[in-house]
Amino acid sequence: MAKELLPELLQGQDPEALVRERGLRVVADEDALKAVVAEAIAALPEAAESVRQGRLKALDAWWAR
Repeated sequence: MAKELLPELLQGQDPEALVRERGLRVVADEDALKAVVAEAIAALPEAAESVRQGRLKALDAWWAR
């Protein structure tokens, strides 16, 4: 993500504004993280099973959404 933001930062963009606009803030709330994981598993059960079996490439299915 830093590679995506770097050109804009070098052009003088406000880093805090970029993080806010793109929803890149750190989520430390365990319940919120569990909810996102549950959503991902429900949305892509085949990919979730692949990850359980150690095929981490299946995570690309979530990021491609």
